[in-house]
Amino acid sequence: MRIKTKSKRLITALNYVLKKIPKKDRCTLLENLFRVISRNSLRTPGDTLGSVNICQTSAEFRPFLKLDCDRRQLLGQILFYKDVFRLFSDKALIGIVAHEFAHALRAFRIGGNWYDEMQKRWRREEKYANKIAATWGFSSNIKAMERERKEIVDPYFTFRRNGR
Repeated sequence: MRIKTKSKRLITALNYVLKKIPKKDRCTLLENLFRVISRNSLRTPGDTLGSVNICQTSAEFRPFLKLDCDRRQLLGQILFYKDVFRLFSDKALIGIVAHEFAHALRAFRIGGNWYDEMQKRWRREEKYANKIAATWGFSSNIKAMERERKEIVDPYFTFRRNGR
């Protein structure tokens, strides 16, 4: 697994979570997760010509197609969006990392068609990811992530969207 970020907070959270995850799950993640990267934000077209909306997503688990000679391999990647995750506390950021690693583990357990299967039932997958992260010992971090999303992050974007 490659880690491509300059964020010391994110690197610290990644290392902390990886050390706490059970060895069997950690090995599965390290074998199947191609990379973890951070970007400034996920931008989507805005309502008016030339405007841009910053998506409120702090992180996402996505497919990564690796081509080696004539062999194709579907791996996973986790993208963290700095413009959003910086709004969370360190405790909640650990929850976000654990949650995304849990998505990755679920995908690798599902197998070949994991992306389509997970997209069909994404709301349930969010709950599954939180449950897996909780079994790893990140319950308080998941609660902090959910609370801060509701109390800090969502109001921040509502405020920005309304031009205040």
